[in-house]
Amino acid sequence: MSNNSESKKPGHAPGYVPNPDYTQDDWDEVCDDPESTDDDFRRAVPFREAFPDLYASLTKDREAVAAGRKIGISMTLDADIVARFKATGPGWEARMSEALRRAADALPPA
Repeated sequence: MSNNSESKKPGHAPGYVPNPDYTQDDWDEVCDDPESTDDDFRRAVPFREAFPDLYASLTKDREAVAAGRKIGISMTLDADIVARFKATGPGWEARMSEALRRAADALPPA
């Protein structure tokens, strides 16, 4: 293993911190994050514009929370119940919420 001063030659990936676990050459081999250029920044667009559908799906619950229609809670449930809902695939949380709504609607008035 060469010392770090010999290892610092042009073309090395930035960000390497000398340590006993891996060398600059190891770092160079796995580094696949090139420096962003001015052109990269000029072409950049906000996430919500580049991926509008994904952005909408990620922010939908936050908007409901902000509007007071939903609240975040933490609770302990039986593992088999959670597993059954998760087994139904994406959207299982909404299906669980609907099942709780039906159960709540069946309760006598408070």
